Amino acid sequence: MAFSDLLSKINILLLFIKSIKLRRLMFESERKIFRFIFKSFNCGICNSKKYSYDKAELSPSSYKKKPFDIELNIGLRKKSMNKNGNGEKVLLQPKKIIFVILLQVIASFLNWIALAYIHDLSGRMALPDIIFSFIPEIKWALKVGDFMVTICLSSIIFLFIFHKHRIVLMQRIIFIVSCLYIMRALSLICTQLPSGYYDNYSSCQSQISPEERNFKTFIHRVMGQVVTIGFQDNDKKMLCGDMLFSGHSLIMMTGVLAVSYYLPKKYKFMKYIIGFCAIVGMFSMIISRVHYTIDVLFAYWLTTGLFTLYHSYCEIETYRERKNSVIGRLWIAKIIGWLEENTPSGIISNELEIPFIRKYNKTSHSKNSLGVDKYSNIDPDTVNKVSPSSVVEEV
Repeated sequence: MAFSDLLSKINILLLFIKSIKLRRLMFESERKIFRFIFKSFNCGICNSKKYSYDKAELSPSSYKKKPFDIELNIGLRKKSMNKNGNGEKVLLQPKKIIFVILLQVIASFLNWIALAYIHDLSGRMALPDIIFSFIPEIKWALKVGDFMVTICLSSIIFLFIFHKHRIVLMQRIIFIVSCLYIMRALSLICTQLPSGYYDNYSSCQSQISPEERNFKTFIHRVMGQVVTIGFQDNDKKMLCGDMLFSGHSLIMMTGVLAVSYYLPKKYKFMKYIIGFCAIVGMFSMIISRVHYTIDVLFAYWLTTGLFTLYHSYCEIETYRERKNSVIGRLWIAKIIGWLEENTPSGIISNELEIPFIRKYNKTSHSKNSLGVDKYSNIDPDTVNKVSPSSVVEEV
């Protein structure tokens, strides 16, 4: 009797479980039916939510915009900017250009102030160096090094003038150089190394005792650096102590990396010329004993690292990927994200043009994309009638 009661209870329990599963199946089917009905009627609210999420993945620059604005940016574009087909147009934003220029000015003054301060603190006995032990001091090599720095700097200025997307280049390169110079200023203040000259007393200006130091002398040293833009004449006595991070090598490596990344393929042979100039220039800095070997190595590593980090972040396609990437977790990525928020993601097309003279500017774009885009004939009154999915598929 007890066994039969147990079986009946088990049967009741099984029926209860089956009823729950049946209810779940019915609920899922009802959800699918209602979802199908909403899609068939093309519900405006559902579409706006859907496309505001989906299109946010197209590029970081369109993440916080309204769906209608995104459709216009994608559909009514004029010129393709980058290789991955993202045709958003980059607008000139003066506040960002002013920001990077001010940052560069501040970074330069920090270096000149640091040198004026540490000149009286650094030692006058050169440290041992592997190249110093094999090659004697060659003073005229500094002029060769300065000339190579000028060539590499001229290559950067050339890109600023003749690259089609010069505004983007200016923002990126000036910001990178500014950050590197701020790092250099901090390294100078933190640790003072003696200059590497054979006779530092004859090459460096005399040091001032703490009792004789005054604000007038300090300002005179800083303004002397401002007038020469950081260059010093080795035929005269110089301010010494700016070691550990070579500013000359910083500029030369930036020139090499910028030419390699932004010059069109048919001119890529120029990167070997600029690279050769950089090698000669960095070696000249060492044999003239303006810098130790470690100064040049630090400049090479840090410049290459920051340049690669910045452009790796720019090549990440979507806002979500940028935010969740390892680079996106760095504090500097917040500033980079702000600078790049209106720049299409990916590698920009490298083309040269003569500024302000359109008739001589030849690009690789088709006639439609250069003149009138296939979406430029869309009547603004009928834009609402174009389904967002069709615009995305055509793009």
